[in-house]
Amino acid sequence: VTNAVGEINYTHVENNDPLLWNAWDGLITRNSNLHSFFKKSRNKPDITTVFVDTYNYWLGTELGLIQISKAGFFYFNKDSISFPWGIIEDPNGNMIVADFLNGLYSIDPDQTLKALSKESRWYFHPCKDEKGRIYLYKETEIYQLESGKLKLIPELTNHHSGFTACLYLF
Repeated sequence: VTNAVGEINYTHVENNDPLLWNAWDGLITRNSNLHSFFKKSRNKPDITTVFVDTYNYWLGTELGLIQISKAGFFYFNKDSISFPWGIIEDPNGNMIVADFLNGLYSIDPDQTLKALSKESRWYFHPCKDEKGRIYLYKETEIYQLESGKLKLIPELTNHHSGFTACLYLF
């Protein structure tokens, strides 16, 4: 959704109110777990992506990735994940993080970080089908991630070659 100040993003939250937010103004709907992490001024880093799994909120920011659980938070700094644009959970409970600058990563439930790809320009909105396969957008290419392996999908890449920064599964 776009308004006078830019894009408003919707993030679904199971058994709770959804989140409406944008990178410039922060959190639009009230959520006490996240409210203080969203920016109130231009001196804080922009939020680039939000994902909610069973136990955590995940925030991608211009300066790194933040995991916020019921017990506290865990921060992946700019040396590990510097510019996360997309976050999704795989069927094994690993978080898949698409970093625009440094590659594609998997984070297991113990916070162990594994690089899946060192290529840059991974974009927003990864999605998952009913079989648990994850689809990711990298600049002008669409990939499928299944069992930790990336596979280019040429028919989708060629059909949607003009797309930038968006991928949704219906």
